[in-house]
Amino acid sequence: MSRYGFHRVIEPKGVVPQAAWKVDNTPRQLHESEKLIEVKLLNLDSTSTRQIKESGAKITDRVQEIVAQRGKMHNPVTNSGGVLLAEYNGQAIVPWASLSAIPLHLESIGEVHGQQIDVVGTGVLFESYFFTAVPDGMDWRLAATALDIASLPVQIRRALVERSIKRALIIGCGNAGIAAMATIKKYSPQVEIIGVDVHDGNFERIKAFGLSNNLGCVDAANAEELFNFVSDCDLVVNCVNVPNTEASSVLATKDHGLILFFSMATQFDQASLATDATGKDVVMQVASGIAKGEDDEIFALMRDFPDLLALTH
Repeated sequence: MSRYGFHRVIEPKGVVPQAAWKVDNTPRQLHESEKLIEVKLLNLDSTSTRQIKESGAKITDRVQEIVAQRGKMHNPVTNSGGVLLAEYNGQAIVPWASLSAIPLHLESIGEVHGQQIDVVGTGVLFESYFFTAVPDGMDWRLAATALDIASLPVQIRRALVERSIKRALIIGCGNAGIAAMATIKKYSPQVEIIGVDVHDGNFERIKAFGLSNNLGCVDAANAEELFNFVSDCDLVVNCVNVPNTEASSVLATKDHGLILFFSMATQFDQASLATDATGKDVVMQVASGIAKGEDDEIFALMRDFPDLLALTH
């Protein structure tokens, strides 16, 4: 059972490390199957970053507090973490597993660059944890940014193959939303792409890439406002980092359409109940997590659309 890391779980016993409240982050191998990695960078997920900032806490202090308490960077409020970048056998790598699943010991914590934090520490990977070697010459920070959202393009490509999609709505126009649009443009250029965000900061970039001109400053937490802007979409991709956007996603989707929730702020009880309250028969999928081939997909997308992703500061 060492393959899944049960031996590192302190409490509650019997769960996998991601689901544990606390794990053993001893900075040495406790089993021969473990990989001990030198952690250089934490790339927090946007939902966790937003929550920590809104709480008034200093990000570095809060990260140190969480890791000391839980043995991993697992935000107890958002139940999320992000990804890390490390060195293993002299190679820069990014594990596919969430920070919320990786035993982490921090020796020191440095500067904050947007969602990214420079650190010196040790992490533990189990046999079941995939990782990607950062291509030679690729900026480490950009690689971490890309691999944090890498599963989304694969899942969108699958949806485009499996379904007849003519109209797609992207809720949230950050890096994940832009990658979603680029994937649709690459594989199904005939699809009408609509984008909404509470801020218009990336709208000019989206237009410059030729991804969409149909963009609106809309608060997705306001279901009526979003519904008045757009409806009857075959595909809705929710990439926001704030709660209470589930009903908006449902209302914007046509019957039998597909919603991909790529948001750690998603409350699936709210999503399910929103279908009851609106009478909408829609398919809902979790787009977070891993998807085989996600690293190749995101790197190919970055080659097809140079400067697609932006580092946050």
